[in-house]
This record gives sequence, C-alpha cells and structure tokens, in this order.
Amino acid sequence: MNTPVPCFTFADFEKTFGGLDRTSPTSFQVNQFFLNGGTQAWVSRLAPGAPLTGPAIIGDAQAQTGLHALDAAPVADLLMLPDLPALAPNDYRIAAAGLLAYAQARRAFALIDLPAAVTTPAAAAAWARSVPPRLGPGIINAAAYFPNIVVIDPASPAPMALGPSGTMAGLYALTDQTRGVWKAPAGVTATLAGVDRLAYAMTDTENAALTRLGINALRNFAGYGNVAWGARTLAAASGDWAYLSVRRLALYIEQSLTQSLQWAVFQPNDARLWAQIRASVGGFLQPLFLQGAFVGQTPSQAYRCICDASTTTPADQANGVVNIVISFAPMRPAEFVVITLQQRAGLPSS
Repeated sequence: MNTPVPCFTFADFEKTFGGLDRTSPTSFQVNQFFLNGGTQAWVSRLAPGAPLTGPAIIGDAQAQTGLHALDAAPVADLLMLPDLPALAPNDYRIAAAGLLAYAQARRAFALIDLPAAVTTPAAAAAWARSVPPRLGPGIINAAAYFPNIVVIDPASPAPMALGPSGTMAGLYALTDQTRGVWKAPAGVTATLAGVDRLAYAMTDTENAALTRLGINALRNFAGYGNVAWGARTLAAASGDWAYLSVRRLALYIEQSLTQSLQWAVFQPNDARLWAQIRASVGGFLQPLFLQGAFVGQTPSQAYRCICDASTTTPADQANGVVNIVISFAPMRPAEFVVITLQQRAGLPSS
C-alpha cells in the first residue's frame, strides 16, 4: 500500500494485486494498458479500508501517500486514476485537479476518465464546459476521451463498461515506441485492442462538437473497428497547447533536458557554461529533427536554443540560475513553440 510497484506484464500485476475483478477498475485498466502496447506500469494502491474520496486519492506529499506515493517511481510520463469515474462530483473535482497539478509538477501527461454518469455527447459537452475550467492550468497536460469502452469479463457473462484511460495509455506508449512522442495516437491505425464495443456510437456532427471542446472521440468504422479519433488536450482554446502531440513533445523535451543538464549545477554560471549548454541542447534536438519531430528543411527552421546574457541576467547568476529558451517548430517551418527551462548553476560543490 502507498508503494509504487513496477509491472511489466499483467501477470506481474496479478502477483501483487490479484486478477481481473469487477470491483476493481484498476485491474481492467492495467490489463487494457498491456493489451494496447504498454510495457511498464507503476501501480500504487491506497491503504486497505481507506475511503474512496478525492483527498484520500491525492494523499499527502510529505507522507508520500495516495497519488504522491508515485514520487518513489523513477518514471511517470503518463498518469491515470482508474477509480476517478466512480467518485462523487466534489471528490471527482478534487481528485482530477490534484492529478493535473501532480502531472504538471512532474512534467507528465494525465489521462482523465469522465464521470460514470456521462454517457451521451450532450453530457460530455456539459462536462467539458463546466469541469476543466475549474481544474487549473494543468489542463494543458491532460486529455479526455468519450465514450467509455465495453470489455469482456471472463468471469461473468455480462460485459463491463470501463473508462478508456488504460486503453489509451497503452496506445500512447505503443505510439511513443514505434513512431515517436511527437505522433498522436489517433486515426484508422490507432486500433483499440481488447475492446468488445464502444458504449456509444457517435455521429460525425457529435464528434466535431466534442473535438471543439477538447474531448477526443473514440469511433467505430467499418473495415477498421474501434479506433481513437481525436488528438486534443483538455485546453481546447489554448493555441499550440490544444494539440496533445505538441504538448507531449514539449514535455518530453523539458523532462529529457532537465535530467541531462544536471552536470551544470556546479559549473561557473558564465558565458562558457552557456555555450556548453547550447551545444548540449543542440545535440539533443538535432536527432529529433532528423527523426521528423520538427518541421523544416534546415535545423534553423526547425529549432533554436538561446542561452546567453539575454536570457540570464546578473541577478540570475547571483541566484544560481541559468535560463534556457528553446523554440521548436512542430507543425510549420519557422513557426515556433517556445518553452523556457531554468537550470541551477554556479552552486558551491561543498
């Protein structure tokens, strides 16, 4: 309990947490994750008897309980709360807001399941208009899908409706591995494995209306089956961050460089360091450009890195901070999305 357990297969999950159980959405969600291409999941369980409330699910950062138990997991690229749909409305908002805040702090991306009562496009639209605006700025790091999926329960003749976050997390992981984090898991090739059917069959008109609100559609098409058909974040009106491929690429760049630039902490915060940082960032971004992560015929059209006296003031230097401004073109050449990293530098070594 309150300890993240690494699982590389569903059999690993079964050894610690048990098999498929209709009273445990987590069991079906984790199974869906692996069926759809996931290769590693960190699973943490609340203490036995703990109330299924928003505060209990989020837990305490200092005690590392609830969601904060994942602080001990070295990797947290995708986050989900399988029990979220079953919560009462106020607990749902508390847990969802906490999940998004935690994702933002860890530079991770969250998959949000809609409440169990949301079974129609009209209800999904009402949710999109009322709930995400109250979840804070972290909605740029989250996506939601409609409708629920229906899966077969091998222990029961009755199928089971389930939020799609586990399925989509597996599909995200598969797409990351095979195509790159800059590719959205959407389209006729984004097949949903292990799904018997979708809980609702959307029309094109309903699909378009939800897309405008930041809800991604799951559709069934003849010849293709059940597929993911949307690629937006919950921040549908936020410009560049409305597209999950752009936002997840930015998170990947931030997370990767934050880890790889730790060597700068004890280096003198001066022009020599800034040049070394520019070289390191360029060495990371150039392979991404060659793999197709950015758009442009030349590196200068595809990405830029500024780290010099224009980004780091004497006051920053005195405070042990170096600022790195990175621009990349995810959609059109020389049309840049900008992210800023702050790196500690110039600190005493002892």
